[in-house]
Formats: sequence, structure tokens, C-alpha cells
Amino acid sequence: MHLRIPPTTDLNSANVKIATALAAANGKATAHTATLRDLAAAAEDAEAQLAALGLPPSRRAGAEACHVSGGNVSNSYKYRRRATYSTLRRGTDSWFLVLCTSADVWPSVKSGTFISIPAEADEYLAAKLRDRYAVIRAKAPAPIILDDLIPIPEDVQASVMRQFFAV
Repeated sequence: MHLRIPPTTDLNSANVKIATALAAANGKATAHTATLRDLAAAAEDAEAQLAALGLPPSRRAGAEACHVSGGNVSNSYKYRRRATYSTLRRGTDSWFLVLCTSADVWPSVKSGTFISIPAEADEYLAAKLRDRYAVIRAKAPAPIILDDLIPIPEDVQASVMRQFFAV
């Protein structure tokens, strides 16, 4: 299933397909489940997260966003709730719904949009970050131990220790 997430939540033919997929995933549940508006907001949030990383739009294709619906629930809430799990994948210029399912989750499961980026985008960001600093790769020389070079009599060592270190 690859359904384009439209920038508008008006019900047109493309949006009806997404709404149908959401209805099939959510079943009868209405509280804490995703809507078409939630998916559009998740796509915007994912785009903002990619922009915050400094990833240019030309390198965002292939990124994925996992969206967990429902908002965070207080830990005092002791029952499971139905949440919608959606996976969105970025094309060259827009987001597509590739997976939509639901599950009963405990309050400890956090909701929101979490992004993953392709390896090529990660390499680009790592190289961009590395341009900001230099790496010292040379090893430090081994320390010189004076005892190996010049033998010092024990009475002189004891005198120096008493004088400088109050032993």
C-alpha cells in the first residue's frame, strides 16, 4: 500500500483511500486512534525533523516516519488503549502511507512521530558534521622514564623525596 499523504485533509478520491485504510486498521475504536488529519500532521512533523537535522530536501527521499497515535496517557491510567501505528515513507517531494495497523498498548508507550533516515542520508550528515572539526590521529609518544636513563642512588632519591614531598 503506497498512498500519498496529501497536504489537505479535504475528502477527495485520494483521501478516501487513506480514510478507508485507517477505518480498517482502527475498527470500531475512535479514542486515541489516528485520523487523516493526524497523518497529515505526522508528515509535516517528520519533514520538520528532517529539516532540523539539516538534511536538504533532495536527500530526504527514502526517509521513514513511524507515527503512534493517541497522545501520551498518564501512568495512573491502568488500562490498555487502542493506538494506530502508521509508517510513512518520503518520496522525492511528498510522504506516502505504506503501513497502517492498530494495537492495544499500555500507557508507557509514547505517541508521536519518530523518523529513520537511509544510510546515504546518514553518511551525508556525518560528513557535514565532520567538516566542522579536525581529528588528531597521531598517537602521543611513549613517556620517557628517567630511571631507565640515569641511575639515581637511593640516598639521593630519599633526600629529594623528603625535600619536595615532605615524606
